[in-house]
Amino acid sequence: MDAIDRQIVEALVADARISLKNLSTRVKLSSPSVSERLRRLEERGVIRAFTVDLDPRALPSAPAAAGRAGRAPQTAPHASPVRFLPRNLQCHREF
Repeated sequence: MDAIDRQIVEALVADARISLKNLSTRVKLSSPSVSERLRRLEERGVIRAFTVDLDPRALPSAPAAAGRAGRAPQTAPHASPVRFLPRNLQCHREF
């Protein structure tokens, strides 16, 4: 990770919704260059996910969501990776 990659990561931490154009301007590179750097940061696992953090109390009803969760091999077989989720209405297990 070089200095420009660090600038990109810092900008995303400060504002994860920053546009590619604004991010490119901030790091003084073209949009395609920044896009390629973002792709490489994802491939290397520096950026693991782009997420949204919802406050369930602020929503009129529980959001419908689908997702995938796994557990590490050392985790006890009965441990649920989603047991801590608030308002978890349904959990379907697929393998």
